[in-house]
Amino acid sequence: MTVVIVFVSFEFERDSHLKNSLIGQAREHQELLSIQDTSLPGAYHTTVWVGKAREAIRRSDFVIVLIGQDTQNAPGVLEEVKIATNLKKPVIQIRPKGPRYGGVDGPGDIHAWKWKTIRRLPGG
Repeated sequence: MTVVIVFVSFEFERDSHLKNSLIGQAREHQELLSIQDTSLPGAYHTTVWVGKAREAIRRSDFVIVLIGQDTQNAPGVLEEVKIATNLKKPVIQIRPKGPRYGGVDGPGDIHAWKWKTIRRLPGG
């Protein structure tokens, strides 16, 4: 089994349930891919937060952006993507089933939320 360290970027106020679902499902699929989540426990607010995000992303193998209703406008997500890009970390956007919201401009392709797809991502 491969263990990968993943930073999950999501719109904190609206999409925490998506992140919790992804991490919960990852536990069920550990025979395929074991994900160690380094996401931050709070929303974007300060320069201290930016430093913590940079360190967590630096330690990660790649970044998953969970696409929700307003992800493309979430300041924290945009900052995390900028940090990942500057650190040359792969960024993958995951779209859950349901409404087809737009992703963040620039980083990585958009993939369906399917475990056979997720396990083929960097490190999978």
